[in-house]
Amino acid sequence: MGKKTQLKVAHAHYEKGLIHNEQGNWGLADEEFHRALFIFRSLTVWEQVLNCHKSIGNVCFNKKLFSDTLKNWEAAASIAEHELHSRVEAGALLLDIGDLHYEMANLFAAGHAYEKAHSFFAENPTANELRLGGTEHKLGNVAFRMDRFDKAEQHFLTALRVFESHGKEKKVGAVLKALGRIELVRKELQPAKRYLMRSFEIYSRLGRDDVKNELSMLLQDIENREQKRELQRRLQQLQAGSSSSTDDDADDTSPVAGRHSAGDSPYPMYAGSSPSRATAAAYQPVVSAPRRKLEEANTRLIYQQATEDKVKARLSPDVLLSRSVADKKENISRKW
Repeated sequence: MGKKTQLKVAHAHYEKGLIHNEQGNWGLADEEFHRALFIFRSLTVWEQVLNCHKSIGNVCFNKKLFSDTLKNWEAAASIAEHELHSRVEAGALLLDIGDLHYEMANLFAAGHAYEKAHSFFAENPTANELRLGGTEHKLGNVAFRMDRFDKAEQHFLTALRVFESHGKEKKVGAVLKALGRIELVRKELQPAKRYLMRSFEIYSRLGRDDVKNELSMLLQDIENREQKRELQRRLQQLQAGSSSSTDDDADDTSPVAGRHSAGDSPYPMYAGSSPSRATAAAYQPVVSAPRRKLEEANTRLIYQQATEDKVKARLSPDVLLSRSVADKKENISRKW
């Protein structure tokens, strides 16, 4: 069989694989792609070998065989780098590899893939500025999940400058949300509120109610924390005032000082008589009013803490993968 005929057969297998893949017949798609791969590799048609590995990886992804997915995507990235000398395509494949590692919580592997992709894109920074911005965003997400918040902030701020300069409003909103979450972790409530409000405004314009709901919960969390801080401050003031009142009770110059001691009635007693209403009324504000305020403040503080815990429990983590690998479109150039 001549080379031209072999190529036709290989392309036919590949086309059948695409059809089965679209229909969700993963097993048949996998068989056809492997048949095409065998022929293309024997003919060293590297571009088509790369496409076969990508497609087989996509099938494995749909079947949730993630180790096989990574193996095929890594093979495709290696071909792009070493055989086709296309560093940009290799970088794009490395981003997919990093995304999958990220979703599997393999953070070191994800970071390594992103860093390598970044180095490829940085070879031509002007042409790849948006790609570099997107990679910075992904590196920021990895750093955030590894609790490296200063490093995450650096990556996010770099990504933010790129996205703003290119008018990528949706990406700007996502980075602002991430920066707000960093400030929340640092307990810097005002900077967090500024970032999250800007993000909320962007997603409101975009009509993204799902993200708006998440941002609303984050902003509610900030409000709860601010109220908690204010209650704590007032509670400390009331405690200080209560302590001062207790000290005043021991002062001989106090109008109620010295009228009773530990174990006595809380009201001053006069030669077998009951305490007068006037005396009781005069005494009550000195101790009971601050105590009531303390109790009320404590109750509000407990309520605010419970509300804050509920809000935190409902927060969903960021999802890095913006699209399913199965939805990615194949751009196959046929060489006959």
